[in-house]
Amino acid sequence: MIVDHDGNQRPWSIVVVRWGKTVLGYLNRCPHNGVNLDWERNEFLDPYGVRLMCGKHGSTFELGTGRCVEGPCKGRALTPIALTVLDGDICVVGVRLVEDDTPFDE
Repeated sequence: MIVDHDGNQRPWSIVVVRWGKTVLGYLNRCPHNGVNLDWERNEFLDPYGVRLMCGKHGSTFELGTGRCVEGPCKGRALTPIALTVLDGDICVVGVRLVEDDTPFDE
C-alpha cells in the first residue's frame, strides 16, 4: 500500500527487474491503456525473457530503460520507480509506504 498526496491508502503494484548488476523498478501499468503488465500473476517477460511485455496488447519494453519498442505505445515508456539496495534489501526511495502496525509474532 502507498499513501497518496491526500492521505488515502491504495494498492501500488510495481515491477522490479535486474538488468545486469542494476536493480530497476517500474510502475506496473502499461502507458497504452493503464492495465497491469503481467499477463498471468507475476509473469512480466516476453517469451524470450529479454523484455517486459504487456499481456493486454503485447507491447514490449526494454528492461534497462522501460521504453516501449514494439506495440501500440511504441516510443512511450513505463513510469520509473526509484529503488536502492541497502544491505541486500531492495528499497523504494522517496515514497511514504503504509506499514502494518501489528508486530510480527516472535
